[in-house]
Amino acid sequence: MNYHPLRMIHDAFWALLEASGEFKGLVTKPNRIKLYGGPPQPVPDQVGPANLPEVRLVPVGLEADAFSDSDKSGMRLEWEVQVATGEHQQGALLDVQWAVYQAMSKWETQLGNLEWEGRRFVSDARALVARNSMDSEELNRGVRGWSTVWACEISCHFLIADLEEG
Repeated sequence: MNYHPLRMIHDAFWALLEASGEFKGLVTKPNRIKLYGGPPQPVPDQVGPANLPEVRLVPVGLEADAFSDSDKSGMRLEWEVQVATGEHQQGALLDVQWAVYQAMSKWETQLGNLEWEGRRFVSDARALVARNSMDSEELNRGVRGWSTVWACEISCHFLIADLEEG
């Protein structure tokens, strides 16, 4: 399997979050659920206090503009930072949201410097809307507490010639 821009973005997005000391202090390594890379990490059916807060990074959409002009192609990727806190109080939720926001402010360091075919390809990255809930069965898995799904958008541009060769 070749190491293409979508895999690069996944790895760089995690590196962006994990470069934040605040994020690492709030979300322990076993609770950073990585759904790609390394050994398979199954998502448990139930979570307990030791598993929280838990964060997953999930690609949820891709909008391609195959020929944005005569020599370039673009795509916009949608990712979600999914957080389960297991707490009824909002402190942990707000702390993790702040850590993600701070990390995203430094997107140019990790994402903006990515190169494919010798060219940088990420043109923008931003955190969009965070939806908070106490009722997400998928995220909370047996522990009622605050969770959030934070939408993030990453824009990329490529030369069509590189896509044809790569």
